Amino acid sequence: MLSNKTDIDGFIKERFQEKGGMKMKRLLALLLVVVMVISLVACGQSNGTSTSENNASSGTSSTNSTADAAKSSSDLTTVTVAMPSALEVLGYANWLCAIYNGYFEEEGLKVVMVPQAGTDVCKMLQSGEADFAAPAPALLFTASISGIDMKVVYQHDCNNIFGFAVMANSGINTWSDLNNKSIVTDSSWYYLCDPVLEAAGVDVDSIDFVSAADERSVLLSAGTVSAAFTWQKEWQLWQAEGMDIKYLNGEDVLKNTSNALVCLTSYYEDPQNAKIIQALGRGLAKGTYFCECNPDAAAAITVNRWPTLGITAAEAKPSIEALVTCATPDSHVYGESDMDRWKVTLDWLAKYNIVDSSKIDLNSLLKSSEFTEAYNNWDTTAFKNTAEKFDVSSVKNWTD
Repeated sequence: MLSNKTDIDGFIKERFQEKGGMKMKRLLALLLVVVMVISLVACGQSNGTSTSENNASSGTSSTNSTADAAKSSSDLTTVTVAMPSALEVLGYANWLCAIYNGYFEEEGLKVVMVPQAGTDVCKMLQSGEADFAAPAPALLFTASISGIDMKVVYQHDCNNIFGFAVMANSGINTWSDLNNKSIVTDSSWYYLCDPVLEAAGVDVDSIDFVSAADERSVLLSAGTVSAAFTWQKEWQLWQAEGMDIKYLNGEDVLKNTSNALVCLTSYYEDPQNAKIIQALGRGLAKGTYFCECNPDAAAAITVNRWPTLGITAAEAKPSIEALVTCATPDSHVYGESDMDRWKVTLDWLAKYNIVDSSKIDLNSLLKSSEFTEAYNNWDTTAFKNTAEKFDVSSVKNWTD
């Protein structure tokens, strides 16, 4: 187990030596803090009908009377959610759709999303800066071991979101074609990157790794490297920018899991917060299902919230569709955590000396099953009818 920064730096230096004549840049980043997001969705079974679903025939946006009534309410409970990245991304489209359409407000909540700032999202929970956070498993595990007592209450990203992009004309068509090739990644992402390669049968020692996180798409497009480590919702944007990409999907070879929505154990154990957790998850479930039912509308809502992204709704749509895929549990039950996937994730992180698996009790950590009935207790048929009738042309630039 790497016990201190000296050990960590030495490990990275040894891991990223010169290979095949190509010298790798050494970015000595902390191994434990890698945050990616992502994001999302499935279909739920239900038997309740929300107020907005009763307006299915109207096909209106968040300006309908139900949302207006909710927004004018003075007794909403404010909850703050710390996200592990900047907010101006497509990966949080389900949250934005839930906010825009008033789904959280119908549940009695005012949701405030905040980006990771100056620290990791688990420490933001500990300091009281946020009520919920969406850390990656590696960060969640290491923070738990360090003494931040948390519970997983909703599975945010349900499957393996990572993979490798290659140019369509590169001649790389299968995983075995990556052997002896050059791959651009970041030195501190090896425990996300290498397990996928190993699971696919690639000889990791044969790879020339280039560490250049922010220049991955540039290097790939220029032909400087053969492949780029990437993730769902990112490579689709590269494609929208004009790159002709083939994607080798890590989910095909390694069925692990990704970011989860967590809160402090003290928050989880407070009986008064149970309804808040249920309301937050139900609102998010509706936001993700909206993305599935009407990705064009979800894309419009997202790019109009963040016009600085500089892309059209049509260009954003593939990322919205990827979000839906990433968030769909195998069970098709919103918010559910798959124990088998979590075990696979923990085993790989232990193999790479990121986590001492003997110090993680998954049964104690994963509590989303206690809330999934509430998360999925709404009429998806009526909801789908409303979502499909949503007037995309009504969406203009907006703020929360």
